[in-house]
Amino acid sequence: MSKKQYLHLDSLTTRPELAQRLPSEVAFRYHALPIAGQEGNMTVALADPDDMSAYSAICEALGTRPYIIKGDQEAIDTLLTEVWQLPERQPLHILVYDHHHHTLYTPDDLWQYATSVSERLKVNPIQTQSRVLPEDAEQAGCDLVVMSKVKPDLARLVISPLETQITYRLSTSLLVIHHPVWPLRKILLLTCCNEINEPALNWVLKLAKSGDIGVTQLLVTPHIPSSHHDGYIEALLSPNTEMGSWLRLANQRFAQWCIPSDIKIRQGEPAWQVEQELDEQSYELVVVMAGKANNGLQRSPEDKLLSSLWRLVNCPVLVAR
Repeated sequence: MSKKQYLHLDSLTTRPELAQRLPSEVAFRYHALPIAGQEGNMTVALADPDDMSAYSAICEALGTRPYIIKGDQEAIDTLLTEVWQLPERQPLHILVYDHHHHTLYTPDDLWQYATSVSERLKVNPIQTQSRVLPEDAEQAGCDLVVMSKVKPDLARLVISPLETQITYRLSTSLLVIHHPVWPLRKILLLTCCNEINEPALNWVLKLAKSGDIGVTQLLVTPHIPSSHHDGYIEALLSPNTEMGSWLRLANQRFAQWCIPSDIKIRQGEPAWQVEQELDEQSYELVVVMAGKANNGLQRSPEDKLLSSLWRLVNCPVLVAR
């Protein structure tokens, strides 16, 4: 028989080294948090103490039969987020940038999509029609600016697409809508140019954490001769490398929120590889990290990829900061 003690807790306190004795995928799936333990005895706060499958999984993971205390699910999830260092549940602010001219979509289309995103994130959008965008974004304290893709005829008149220019003017993330489809079913998370894109990962987690959205991590690397391919990929994905450690961390976080995910690796020129991936698989959103602004004549790899995305991608793109 399982040892269960029912107690509604108004607040929970925990120690990370103790809480992490329970694997994150088990803790998040069943809303379970170890809160006390010594000499083989463990006490676990569980949202649903009557869930026998949860109890069995916890016993197997801990290697012992713990005491179970009923805890508030939201309180448990909040503490698990802190323990496993997931994105904080702070209120988000969205600013809708309606610049009117040369856009592919009407203000109503823009507002409708922004509203869907805000409902997914459980926030309310703020609308502005000002052209002084960076200052307005900072004054509004926004985390995300939503705008429409510009018309192709205007994009051909400038060296750097308007979307890229706005990206580098902003200190916040930017979501550019193009062929918007809702609800989201599949997100492409781009990892290129050896960038560790923590901001992009955090946005994907915020959007997909309910578990009904799949995520593909696309890692684009330089072309490697076939004779060195296996050794290169093995070294790249090693936990001893920065990229290997990053990919494992991302997979761990997806597992913590029960988000279906997979990793694809492509070799070659980033824009071309991204185009090939988009031809082979349908996505409702592409997420990429913003590169650093470059005022010189030499364009950075990130800038080249970002500028290419506006031409290649037929779905909304979120540029994360």
